[in-house]
Amino acid sequence: MPSMHFILGMPRSGTTFLGRCLASHPDIAVFGESDFWGRSYLAGDAQDGYDASVVGRVAKIQQHKDWATTTGDELGCLPGLPEGVYGRLVSAALSRLKPPVHEREIYTAITDAIRQHTGKPVVVEKCPGYVVFVRRFAHYYPQARFIAVERDPVHFAASIRHERDRFHSPLIGALIRFSRHPFIVILMWRSYALALGRARRLLGDRLMVVGFDALTEETEQTLRQ
Repeated sequence: MPSMHFILGMPRSGTTFLGRCLASHPDIAVFGESDFWGRSYLAGDAQDGYDASVVGRVAKIQQHKDWATTTGDELGCLPGLPEGVYGRLVSAALSRLKPPVHEREIYTAITDAIRQHTGKPVVVEKCPGYVVFVRRFAHYYPQARFIAVERDPVHFAASIRHERDRFHSPLIGALIRFSRHPFIVILMWRSYALALGRARRLLGDRLMVVGFDALTEETEQTLRQ
């Protein structure tokens, strides 16, 4: 089983940059954003776990979770992993499971496939939204370390307002632009700030919080930490 850790925090705060930096380490493989524990989470039966149909749904969801398509960052983090390969890795890994299986077994199969593909012993998922759902999965990984990146509300709002549209649908584009109204953006920042406070209380010294300014202005020192 790979050593598993997580990057989470606020969107538009430098988590992609941090993930790419950590992925340059010879022992660390970084992927994202599977959102397995987040908004793409599928709840299995509390006792029996996931049956074959739910495992199949997980595989179908993950087919569209390449780094470039989920982050908009074409540079990526997994070396030599063209678009579509992640989905095939996941499908192959899950096809070897024998349902019923529990959620941790499914996620472990995904991360182990990444470990084998990269040959790196440490696997990190970069998914900012996990800060909201950390209670859902942190207990499964008692040895995991968590890095959260935060940003002050003014610069967070400015970054969200000027985020490049990645959507071609006029309707979705209009909804996204509406969601960038300053009032809505500040409410978004507040929800992430509150979630980060809950994560601090839950994780204790397993969580390292990094400020955006420290990450961008004191990059080398922050990466050493």
